[in-house]
Amino acid sequence: MNTNSRHDPLSANAISAFRSVAHLIPERIPVILETLIDQGQSEILTEIDRARRALDQTPFVAAG
Repeated sequence: MNTNSRHDPLSANAISAFRSVAHLIPERIPVILETLIDQGQSEILTEIDRARRALDQTPFVAAG
């Protein structure tokens, strides 16, 4: 959800932010993706891939 309370595809910044706390989320917790697939903002497989990357629990190394 963005600052206007609207759902947007996961951005690179959001994925990075989630990665920094992903280790705190048990792997068996269900994930709900609230994306606007039906409104053409993204594709379902793209959003699933972004969610997987965001919740990847391998050690996070910031680029830079």
